[in-house]
Amino acid sequence: MKRWILLISLLTLTFASAFTTTLVTSVPGNGDDPRDTATYIRDTKNAYQERLDVDHYFYPSAANTYDDADTGKHRYVTIKEPNSIASVNPDEFVLFTKDVNSIAELHWRDESENERQVSSEGLFLLDQQDLTLDNNSYLLATDNAGTGTVNVIKATTGDELQLGAVTTLPDGSKLATSADPNADAEIACKKYVDDSVSLGARTFNDSDTAALANNTVYQATGDGFLCAWGDSSNGSIILYSDSGGTPTTVIDRMAAAANDYNGRLSVKGFIRSGDYVKVVSSTAITANWIPIGSGALTK
Repeated sequence: MKRWILLISLLTLTFASAFTTTLVTSVPGNGDDPRDTATYIRDTKNAYQERLDVDHYFYPSAANTYDDADTGKHRYVTIKEPNSIASVNPDEFVLFTKDVNSIAELHWRDESENERQVSSEGLFLLDQQDLTLDNNSYLLATDNAGTGTVNVIKATTGDELQLGAVTTLPDGSKLATSADPNADAEIACKKYVDDSVSLGARTFNDSDTAALANNTVYQATGDGFLCAWGDSSNGSIILYSDSGGTPTTVIDRMAAAANDYNGRLSVKGFIRSGDYVKVVSSTAITANWIPIGSGALTK
């Protein structure tokens, strides 16, 4: 009887398996000779050893002896696609593979039956939740030496974006809008820079579209140039500007003795954003404002 079983085992090995010992649960049979028990036990041990050795470390420490301290540890994990997965027990989860576009991809399922695909064509499959960091925690990158990490980016406790060791932004980086910066540390967009270095349209009016008037205090909402003149063969004209609500600092002045060939008295000067300005003339004036970028004179 034993010889027939051995023959069947060899045939099965030849055509179906790379194992030297088949694992047949139907042997020994009830009618087999009890004297063959030792052989069955050895065959069973050898069959299990061969199968566990597929993914586990099973190196003999001596002939037919597997008691190395690392025996049974995983060398790697091979996962076959399951036919089906039963409900996951409480406090457990399962890892398994599933074909996606004819490629076996790693999947994960928890006790609430939430299922996630973990890999995709050789890459880890991440979504927004996977990339969410704790508040005030940096995303890290390996440093150039490969011996440590550098801080890259984080959201502060004030929900503001903060760059760490990043000192330059790539060409083509954009701000969310073209709004003007409101604080010294804020980044200025190209539009703001262009507007700040080009002259705006000349205007003879204040921000309320009223004509710029003699002896009237205005405040500049941007940097710019103010020119004013009055027709008179005598008298004077003075341009005042400073940070005070009633400016007293003389920027330019002209008296009758210095009038031009038409008897015109004129003043001009650069006005800083936020400063106050007024023209005082002995006669009615005509004035115009040219902003650098944008800005107006407002009462």
